[in-house]
Amino acid sequence: MEAQAGADSGAASTGQDVALEAAAQVTSAGFVVAWGCIQEAGKTYVQGDPYQPPTPELEEELLGQGIIKRAGAVEEWP
Repeated sequence: MEAQAGADSGAASTGQDVALEAAAQVTSAGFVVAWGCIQEAGKTYVQGDPYQPPTPELEEELLGQGIIKRAGAVEEWP
């Protein structure tokens, strides 16, 4: 009898699994780092990472500077 690969089998995840997990993180955060990086509480968030500002004031400032953008926001081309 062969063991089948499953979520708990220790088998390597597929690229699709990783993409779905990343998408879930972005959706729960509400924002992604759009430019540069953010260091907060000993953690560094780089471009493309999900990020949730701890205060509305910081959220407004980072959005205004273009450092973060809303997750799922469509890029506008000039």
